[in-house]
Amino acid sequence: MDPRYSPVRSTSDNNPNTTGDKMTDATLATPETTAGDINSNWNNRDRFEPLTAEDYSKAFKLGFVGTKDDWVMFLAQITQQPSIVDGTNMMEVEDLAGMLPKRPVSSIRDETVGSAAAKAAKMATKYRVNPFVRLVLWLMSFIFIVLTVGTIMAAWTIENYTVSGRVIDNRPCELKQDGLEITGTRSYSYINNELFGFRWSRTSDINERTVVNVSMNGLTVVMQTNGEKSKTMRRGEGEGGIMILPKADYYAFYSNGRATGTTHGELCK
Repeated sequence: MDPRYSPVRSTSDNNPNTTGDKMTDATLATPETTAGDINSNWNNRDRFEPLTAEDYSKAFKLGFVGTKDDWVMFLAQITQQPSIVDGTNMMEVEDLAGMLPKRPVSSIRDETVGSAAAKAAKMATKYRVNPFVRLVLWLMSFIFIVLTVGTIMAAWTIENYTVSGRVIDNRPCELKQDGLEITGTRSYSYINNELFGFRWSRTSDINERTVVNVSMNGLTVVMQTNGEKSKTMRRGEGEGGIMILPKADYYAFYSNGRATGTTHGELCK
């Protein structure tokens, strides 16, 4: 039970210095007030409502327990709070809260919008940059846009105006030493690109092919590459024709009892 609604205590119980209804000013001025006293007064508030702050003595005679300051506070309570009491003299907090005035929804919305606008303005002021920084940021943005547009246009131009085609470049091969004569051709095949008179190609796309002529005396070629096992190719006497040599660091040629050799770069220039 709410302590405000405890049973009423009599005046004589609360103030042992009094006898019946006869009380002195000293007695009225110095009673010991407890929570139970004040709450018992609330239960009997109907008896005190017609009285005023100056009627403290009358209220005390009617059963009010407390000082003059308590009486003034009690009057403020019974005049401001609504008299909503159920059958057991219990006042519900929800009832009091429900009777409080409510602000219109529009005012709450206006305050929310105003608060958001104030915060936005504060943030804008906080992060406002000086003119120099603003100029640098503008220039950087402009350069970025120009580079982006230029890159897109360059890619489109290269894709649509570049002329590409496979080119075969033949180089002669010749070796005359130690009584042997080796001849042939080395060809380089690659994709050539041309745009507005400029040409370029990728070395990774170059295909190399080395061909040597074989005389009727036959030919044996031993190819050596660093870190790899040597390879041998033979063509017998009277066969003639050509021999396609794989790429190697060094070539050794044997024919008709004679031998000679050369590097990959010296064979064909």
